[in-house]
Amino acid sequence: MFTRNVQSEDYEIVVDKMNEWWGGEEMHSVLPRFFFYQFRDSSYVIQDNHEVIGFLIGFPSRSTPTYAYLYLIGIDPRYRRQGLASSLYKRFFQAVYEKGCKEVHCTTLASNEGSIQYHEKLGFTRIDETEENASGLMKEGSIMMRKELRGEKEDDCKADYG
Repeated sequence: MFTRNVQSEDYEIVVDKMNEWWGGEEMHSVLPRFFFYQFRDSSYVIQDNHEVIGFLIGFPSRSTPTYAYLYLIGIDPRYRRQGLASSLYKRFFQAVYEKGCKEVHCTTLASNEGSIQYHEKLGFTRIDETEENASGLMKEGSIMMRKELRGEKEDDCKADYG
């Protein structure tokens, strides 16, 4: 297994994997192709024998340079609970910290208790929806979370979910 930055050619592969891993939903509208061009330096795939088995799409904020946004992460169900998600988060946290980001934001479905618990284990806390940086960004049924980065690889990612 190895991890690398996404390439534009990964787009169809990742979207097809998302459709497969997440119950056959059509995911093209959820993950725009331009992410694979514009955010290559902070987005990753994990491959095993040339097969994509995980991905993370994230980027530093253009309007608030001290923030980064974790847009989407997915791990092949056959490979979950092996520390792969944690390894992707660690890589992302370090990359955006080196770019000057002090905080990472993400959203998750309010009904996805597993995701919420995992993010809390990583040190994320819920953002009140009335806060200026969350207002209008969350779709109905979602919550926004944030994590402060300290730049310490071991301390920024302590959870083992995927």
